Amino acid sequence: MRRPSFFGTILVAICLLTSNPSATGQKPPTEDGKTRFNPDQECAPSTSHEYKDQACFVIVYRDKPGSPQPVVVPRDTLVEIVVKNRQPLETITFLQTTDALPPSDIGLAIVKGFLPVLSGIVGHVQTKASPTEQDKLTRTLAEAQQQLNVLSDEIACLKKGKSFDEATRDQNRELHPEAEHCIGALKDNDAVDKSRRQIVAESDPAKLIKLPVSSIKALDLEIAGHFSACWSNTTLSADDLSQCLTDSTRYEKDQIEIDDALAKLQARQAAMITVHAALASVPDAGDFIDDIQPSPGRKASVKITAKDSLGTTSVELGSVVISWQGSNFSVSTGILFSSLKNKTFANTPIIVNGVPVLDPSGKVTTQVTESDTVPSIVAPLIFLNYELPFIHPCLAKCGFLLSGGMGSNLTAKTADYAAGFSIRYRDILFTPAVHIGRINELTNGVVVGQKLGSSPPALPTAMHFTPKFGFAITYRLPFP
Repeated sequence: MRRPSFFGTILVAICLLTSNPSATGQKPPTEDGKTRFNPDQECAPSTSHEYKDQACFVIVYRDKPGSPQPVVVPRDTLVEIVVKNRQPLETITFLQTTDALPPSDIGLAIVKGFLPVLSGIVGHVQTKASPTEQDKLTRTLAEAQQQLNVLSDEIACLKKGKSFDEATRDQNRELHPEAEHCIGALKDNDAVDKSRRQIVAESDPAKLIKLPVSSIKALDLEIAGHFSACWSNTTLSADDLSQCLTDSTRYEKDQIEIDDALAKLQARQAAMITVHAALASVPDAGDFIDDIQPSPGRKASVKITAKDSLGTTSVELGSVVISWQGSNFSVSTGILFSSLKNKTFANTPIIVNGVPVLDPSGKVTTQVTESDTVPSIVAPLIFLNYELPFIHPCLAKCGFLLSGGMGSNLTAKTADYAAGFSIRYRDILFTPAVHIGRINELTNGVVVGQKLGSSPPALPTAMHFTPKFGFAITYRLPFP
């Protein structure tokens, strides 16, 4: 039985190394059906390394603002930016610019412009008692006001990092507008999130009390006609007319207060809806993540800002600069082992039974001998590679390439050439190659074993190219 060759053993090892029975090409989906990569490798500043699942991450710390080093990644690599230690009630915005493309704000950009109106949430609307219809409208407005007052107190407590005192929920805020409704501090981010989610649920626009806008407008028209009704009633005595006008004046004054209360409550509800949207957009406690999609051959700069969702303050955390490699070409360097024999020739003394053979003059006779060195070693070897597109049998960590280049034959001290079909595992290339090397041969009819006497001439030799099988192992260098 023939023993497996050295090169055959290497090829078997490569097959075992690149095989991955667990790799299915699928990534875990999120609840919304989108892919969540969760890369487990941090992006290196400059590398051609193919990351697992074609994704890597960059970390930015909220409590230590500063830009990380720019990164260079392969052309199809997704970069995930992770903001750690985000403060409660903060949102993170990512403003990305890519080459000549216009800036694309993919942040949350919330609560802008509503704060002047929101400041009125702590105020209180007061109305006076009126006739039956006005009393009904006033009670509805008072209920809406009470609801907004409670929500305002809850938000104020949240901004202070305290818990809302549920025992004060049903208190009349108009009687004690300056009362303290906050108790112990929220102990951690989870507690802040819980309080925020509760406010989001309670401030849902669908749960806000509907203001009686149409009823109030109808009553406006009715009261506006009271004065003319008094004057047009000719059956009224002077005293009755005076009383009718007095009542109409009182109704009109109360209605003006109701109209004013309605306008204020409409503004407050609009502001509360804006606050609801702002709080609803704040993610739960934990890392804030943004996925930057690959853009081969381009350079992206992502500006990261932390913003208080209930205020105007913001902090610039830094910028992440990403460069995607734009070519399927790469350069690799390494070593090649070849079956090419390096031949050397010499005039060697003829020895028989341990005794040199002498000529008649007593000199040692010689014959031509050959010495072979195998395998030939070519190092350093430089390959230019082209990776075949759309062929990724094991995701991004392996591929197939066409390779060709040259190197220095350490044995023959010559420049040799090689070309072949490469198998890439991450950044390591294994290449069964055709090695075009120089071989040394005797010329002028001189052959190995020929006896040239005791004073042999210099052996005539010549070198010429010949193809042989070789095997190269090279490492791919960054080549944006």
